[in-house]
Amino acid sequence: MKILPDFNLETIRSVLEKDFPELEIRNIILFENGWDNVVADVNGEHIFRFPKNKEVKIELEIKVLDYLKNKISTQIPEVTYYGKSYDYYGYPKIQGVGLSDEIYNSMSEREKNALAYDLSTFLYELHSVISIDVAREFGTNEKMIGWYFDNANELKDKFIFDPEVSVFVSRVVDDFERLFKESTDLVFLHNDLHDNNMAINYESKKLIGVFDFSDISIGDRNFDFTPMCRFCTTDLTRRIIDKYETVSGVKLDWQKIKTYAYIWEISDVAEYIGWKDGEIYKKGMARIKKWLKEDLIQQ
Repeated sequence: MKILPDFNLETIRSVLEKDFPELEIRNIILFENGWDNVVADVNGEHIFRFPKNKEVKIELEIKVLDYLKNKISTQIPEVTYYGKSYDYYGYPKIQGVGLSDEIYNSMSEREKNALAYDLSTFLYELHSVISIDVAREFGTNEKMIGWYFDNANELKDKFIFDPEVSVFVSRVVDDFERLFKESTDLVFLHNDLHDNNMAINYESKKLIGVFDFSDISIGDRNFDFTPMCRFCTTDLTRRIIDKYETVSGVKLDWQKIKTYAYIWEISDVAEYIGWKDGEIYKKGMARIKKWLKEDLIQQ
């Protein structure tokens, strides 16, 4: 796998011009805040994804997107550009905006339910179309959760500076260890469905499409609802769960979904606890404080 030597604007423009001379590049906007990829928006018309390291399974992502083509009703990236000098790919941009709190709060009950239905349908079709056997043939890994078990006590110790948060963390870790002793319903996961990985029509408030398949894995079905629980409103998450259960006939576990979200956030915050002025720490602690306020763990 050949990774770009640098992810600055000049390097990316040079690589694209060399690989695709027919592509007229008028402007490029870079998004560098992703864990695994640098994303280049070219002319507001094309998206190019450049993996940051060799651990990113770009070939698997392309294979899955190609397999899903015309098999699900939600618009997803259709790869049309395959990197020649380096490993990356591009596709026509799925136009629309991310789902902000402002947009969601402006929606009517009908619009909220319609959005929840469309997102639940996307997940149900994804879980149904790619079987575990097919996913494994593609080389999809199972979601790794062992780290949480191995570091459970360390997580408890890291938050002793805040007694209220420390109690919350201890309860979450205990719940996590208890819940994961139960059997899991394994499916193929998108594993990163949240407000910034979907495109919404600003006027109609309807779902246009879903993107960013870089975290795909095999794991507990409930985990595909965790990013929504973590980054979006509880109201939308519960609506999606309700619609999914109706469409699929599968009963989901709200306690598991919440606990997944909590342990994930706690782990990220713990990793950045030495950088309390950083964005990841501040946003993570804000979400933990919000959950404390809502007392979701009791619901």
